[in-house]
Amino acid sequence: MTETEFETECSRRMRLTKFVVEATTDECQFLWEKFSDQAMYKTPLNTYRWEQLNPGWAMTIGELAGMPVVLAVRWYRIDGVLVMFYESTSQVTDRRMVDKWLEHYVTCKDEDGRPAQCNTANIHHALNFIKKSQTSTPPRYHD
Repeated sequence: MTETEFETECSRRMRLTKFVVEATTDECQFLWEKFSDQAMYKTPLNTYRWEQLNPGWAMTIGELAGMPVVLAVRWYRIDGVLVMFYESTSQVTDRRMVDKWLEHYVTCKDEDGRPAQCNTANIHHALNFIKKSQTSTPPRYHD
């Protein structure tokens, strides 16, 4: 994939993203195990269909004190809704820089017009959004 194709694909996915979750790779795995209908050990919470769209990308979003600020981003289709998970993986992180990057590139909103974002501890916001999306017919992401 060329750099231009990569940028085009990232822009397309960000435009189609319906919810954003800040989560480490381990937290993503935990969420999948807890909520995915494909998990090995079933509980009443395992009701969501998760599909990982790629292994993820590292994106340099800026620089702080001469060091890169890097985000790892991954996309999942959860019950047909495109959700982006991200985490800062660089030695230095500037939360304001990350927030500005998210505001600029990922513009999804919830039903009240707020940014459709949460962290792992508040994953219920994303799951509730996904459930509500099932009653309407939002555009779906297809590879």
